[in-house]
Amino acid sequence: MIYIIWDCFIIQPHFLLQAVYISGGAINFFMNTESIKRLAEEVKKAQDLIQEARKEKDQLEQKTIERAKEYEEELLKKKVEDVKKYFKSTNEDLARIEESIIQEVKETIDDIRSKDKLCEDIMEEIVKTVIS
Repeated sequence: MIYIIWDCFIIQPHFLLQAVYISGGAINFFMNTESIKRLAEEVKKAQDLIQEARKEKDQLEQKTIERAKEYEEELLKKKVEDVKKYFKSTNEDLARIEESIIQEVKETIDDIRSKDKLCEDIMEEIVKTVIS
């Protein structure tokens, strides 16, 4: 059954030809079968539009959620790549530092050996001088 609410009055189909007086005014409102049908069609169209809008809203929400997940995954991949680059860079820096330390230790050992050799030469000279 179709009910139409008009300014606190409910109009039912069996009262179609009855006049409804709008409260506070002298305007008469007459409804016939055709106007009820048109009104029902407009209500149906409005309901269809509302339903379609809700579907579009749901689709947009779903697309937004999917895009957010994709963006989050992209950010995570970028973070992983950044961490890998930083790790690689740090390892390369450590390898360079290690090489420089090894080189410095080798130079120090060579310096000690050369000084040790020099000391032996000096001791031999002293021994030769004392013996002669």
